[in-house]
Amino acid sequence: MEVSILAVCIILLFASIIQSQCAEARSIARMYKSKIPEEMHKKIVLNSVHKLISTDFTMDISKGETNPPFCVYPPLSPKPTSAALPPPTTMRSPPSVFRPPPISSSPPPYTKPEHVVWCVAKPTIPTSLIQQALDYACASGADCEPIKPNGLCYQPDTVLSHASYSFNSYWQRTKIGGGTCDFGGSAMLVTVDPSYDQCHFIYS
Repeated sequence: MEVSILAVCIILLFASIIQSQCAEARSIARMYKSKIPEEMHKKIVLNSVHKLISTDFTMDISKGETNPPFCVYPPLSPKPTSAALPPPTTMRSPPSVFRPPPISSSPPPYTKPEHVVWCVAKPTIPTSLIQQALDYACASGADCEPIKPNGLCYQPDTVLSHASYSFNSYWQRTKIGGGTCDFGGSAMLVTVDPSYDQCHFIYS
């Protein structure tokens, strides 16, 4: 903006001086009552421009010059600085945290079935016969792991208790194919669930 104003002022100054020099040339022509050739007229104008360019327009303030310059610039006022504002922030919702369902260490409670029968050993049969039937059941497909030491059905450690578990395991697995709850007359069917504590008698 300042350069544009200065350029306009210089152009106006040049135009004023050139116009003055042209008027002076015309007055000289009238004085001598002769027409100045066009080339001489151009030389006069160029000489005037050259003098104008070489003229020192500086003002010596120290000498007390009070004449105002040709162009007066308005006082420059600093641009108002806007207060620094913090960048806008967007509210973010907290990340969702996935919490897996709690894992239960204890097994689900055992529910006793209804209208189911189990195969158990008869308490009136001699122990020796029940032992033979027990060995047969374990050798023929019954699951006898729970009645071994440290098994869930090892206690009470009696032949009758172990035989009841092995008889029921064998019969529940084979009854669809024609298996019976007999074992030489040493077994019987009951409608009361013989399960106890952590020892569960299977049924199907």
